[in-house]
Amino acid sequence: MRSRDRGAVALAAAGVLARVLLAILGWTESASERLELASPVDALARIREGHALWGMGQSPYGGSALHAPPLYLALVGPLVANAPAGLVASVPFIVADLVAAAAIHRVATASTRTADAADASPTSPAWTVALFLANPFSIASCAAASSAGFRAAALAVSLAGAVEGTPVVAGAGGAALAYLGDPTCAALTVPSLARAMAREGGFGTGTGKKGKGKGRGKGRAGAEDAVNAAVVHLCAWIVGWIVALVGVSQAVMSNAKVTSMDWIRATYGFRLVAEDLSPNLGCFWYFFTEMFDNFRVFFLFAFDYFPVVLCVPVVVRLGADEPVFCVFITRLLCVVFSPYPTLGDAAGYLALLPLFRASLAGAGGFGYLVCAGYVASALLSPIMWRLWIVDRVANANFFFATTLAWMATQSALCVLCVDRVVANTRLAKKKS
Repeated sequence: MRSRDRGAVALAAAGVLARVLLAILGWTESASERLELASPVDALARIREGHALWGMGQSPYGGSALHAPPLYLALVGPLVANAPAGLVASVPFIVADLVAAAAIHRVATASTRTADAADASPTSPAWTVALFLANPFSIASCAAASSAGFRAAALAVSLAGAVEGTPVVAGAGGAALAYLGDPTCAALTVPSLARAMAREGGFGTGTGKKGKGKGRGKGRAGAEDAVNAAVVHLCAWIVGWIVALVGVSQAVMSNAKVTSMDWIRATYGFRLVAEDLSPNLGCFWYFFTEMFDNFRVFFLFAFDYFPVVLCVPVVVRLGADEPVFCVFITRLLCVVFSPYPTLGDAAGYLALLPLFRASLAGAGGFGYLVCAGYVASALLSPIMWRLWIVDRVANANFFFATTLAWMATQSALCVLCVDRVVANTRLAKKKS
């Protein structure tokens, strides 16, 4: 172990220990009630109600309470059925974070290997993992038993499979991400994952065993053929894994006489139409509360497809040079325009940010301002909520202002990252 990585190992261990201690001390119940950490999709109260209905042989998707997929209910429901939830209930969420950390380490290792080959300053895989495990957002999300950790793990696994040239693993991660409620993000990341899979190590001129020799000496036509083949293999595995997940889910729900359309409508249709307007970190709830019903369908269409409109130019411009960065931007945009975002979702894409340290060179003070925006938004949210709901000395506009600040901060991060990567890529091409 390198001497510079010893501090990273200690920091990562502290992050895991913090998760365990919070679970033992019984913080799961209070954390799961915070709207910054839990959403209508994965709130513990809804999971408990769905599990109780399922145990009585009734459909947990018959009402409007449960919006989690069946396998998530089958895994988490029995563990959180009894309140208060303790360490046992937190085990799946801690494991999900550890899986995400292991996958991020694989991706960072590929990044380090190719950076060493290019004689650049590599990103330490150990510190990349440590920054994720010690991120207060990811720790709090794990303590709240949020499904965001599972989505972060799915995204990281898909990336790890892509950079190592393993379509079955990349497909499993993409299918899990779609199954857990983000089919749009899973579909938008396919071109970038395929690009990463078709290149050595996913970062260009690497020397990974899985990708050794790929794309070398083939020219542009050969490279495009490799990308097309990667797209076909990746899509085939994603579809195969999704079919398997749907089949197992239907088998699990067979005793409650739940049809596939019942839980698909309650899980994915619920996110699409944003029926629940409970306050959260997103902007959907306030926007659609104030809007006339005649315009609801139009703006739902606009909000749901806005990530697509923004992702396509980034993938077209940077997909060939920075496919992993495109996955990061895609995930970021999908979280920004999610109807029910949480701090855990932000921790999922922030875990990938250290991978692009060299590409983001020159951010300077703008990066500090963005970081300050994340901290300020996270701290102001519970304050404004208390002023509005508990003390009743403010109104909904105060809390909505913090959600706008949260959205603006994430948007600023997206713009800053794309600007620096484009500028540094153009500069590198001029030097070469």
